[in-house]
Amino acid sequence: MPREILSPAMAEDNEALNAAIAQSESHNKYARTLYRTIKPLFKKHDKMFRVAMADASTYELGKLIEAERQEVETTRKRSQSAARQLQRIEKKRGIQRGGASRNPERALSAFKDLDKLLND
Repeated sequence: MPREILSPAMAEDNEALNAAIAQSESHNKYARTLYRTIKPLFKKHDKMFRVAMADASTYELGKLIEAERQEVETTRKRSQSAARQLQRIEKKRGIQRGGASRNPERALSAFKDLDKLLND
């Protein structure tokens, strides 16, 4: 087995770098060829091998994290929707407030109640 060709990372000439790359490719060629050769032989046995499975506690933790993430996302979307509706109502009524509302859902509810009173 020939020794690895050492080439500096910032080589001035490309010859040493090209030689090192060619040596690396020829070294890896054997493994790729072997894999491609034997892969079809194991095709019918794919069902025998499973992907790595997590234990039950990890699975439950993943479900809990996903549920919390969905809850946060739903709350964020609801808040953004309320803020947009609030902006529309303020624009329609000519109300100018400085800054964003801390609780757009509550402010929207109040503006809707005000809208009902003004329309009645």
